[in-house]
Amino acid sequence: MSDLLLIPYYSLTPSQITLFERPENNRFTQRQKDTFKNLENSENEYCELSTHSRKRIKRAIDFLLYVTKSKSLKGQQFLSKDIENEIIKDTGSLHKNKINFKLTFITLTISAAQHNTDEEIKSKLLNHFLTTARRKWKMKDYIWKAEKQENGNIHFHILTNIYIKHLEIRAEWNKIQNKKDFNYVDIYSKNMQEFFKDGFRKFPRDRRSEGKQFIVYTENKAINWTNPNSTDIHALYKIKNISAYMSKYLAKSVTKTDRVQELQVLFHEKELLTNEYSENESIFLFEMDADDKQATISNKISDIEIKIKDLQSKGVKGRIWSQSESLSKFTNYVDSQPWDRIPDIEFIMKNYEYMNEIECGQSKIITYKFDIEKTKNLKQLLDNHIKSFSN
Repeated sequence: MSDLLLIPYYSLTPSQITLFERPENNRFTQRQKDTFKNLENSENEYCELSTHSRKRIKRAIDFLLYVTKSKSLKGQQFLSKDIENEIIKDTGSLHKNKINFKLTFITLTISAAQHNTDEEIKSKLLNHFLTTARRKWKMKDYIWKAEKQENGNIHFHILTNIYIKHLEIRAEWNKIQNKKDFNYVDIYSKNMQEFFKDGFRKFPRDRRSEGKQFIVYTENKAINWTNPNSTDIHALYKIKNISAYMSKYLAKSVTKTDRVQELQVLFHEKELLTNEYSENESIFLFEMDADDKQATISNKISDIEIKIKDLQSKGVKGRIWSQSESLSKFTNYVDSQPWDRIPDIEFIMKNYEYMNEIECGQSKIITYKFDIEKTKNLKQLLDNHIKSFSN
């Protein structure tokens, strides 16, 4: 389509700029439509995050970090084995070192074997917690993501820009997860009473010393095991690129559990059988036992599909992640402009962190990751764009 007029555009976020072209009157070729469809990739056969969802999470993190001012906190500093970097945790009595931070990372788990559906837990428990956090702790900006543990229990990660004392979060979440028809704390208490019915015994997989375990045992016995350690909160600091770091942690596409590995094997087996069925379909027509052979392959495929469906049912059901209403309002700044006239573009092309280029029909989509704090004009455009959402 040689007469197609392409109009240059650019899209700006807090961490990157994307150069692309749109046909006049939005007349896309079929190849371009196919390319855009592949870029979105909204399906995920593992019942986890799709490529498109990961991109949206990264953009939400970028905006969350960009609009958040630095704050101070005192507490005990240590290395987290979960997120593999230095963090700070409020420990109540130990307030030693003051640090600056922007974002905090909350984890919520359920305290007994899951007996409600994922949808019920998200609707009745997670939403209750988020409503409480907005009202009680003024948690306006946040991103949450659901994941499955190896034991099949759902748990939640929340990235936000306020710090809430750990004991307050635990008290509130334990009250919520013990609501009628859920009763996870009651079940946990019953299980612990049964485990310790003959007195103190050491948990074999607990890395704490026997002495520390006994202290915790004594404390929990006094309250009849009604306050399980179901939550955590960390303030993130000393991370050079929090946006990239948390995007990688929150937006990982597939959690490499045994379930996912089994699914990968089944998908491969199904593909081989499907190919065998297609390749031999014409041959079967001339064989006496054609129907039997087709039925055999078809039955094998059906059996695999049943196993796949069963394993997929063990992934997170329904929505896997979401963001606060305040963050969902933020969109990329988009403008039509010859690329060589984009503000600060010469600086970006000489100082970008990385560049990605994708063929799209007759055109290309080029993305540059860069530090917007070093581009005064683009930063001003983005700041004005963000302000427009609060007016």
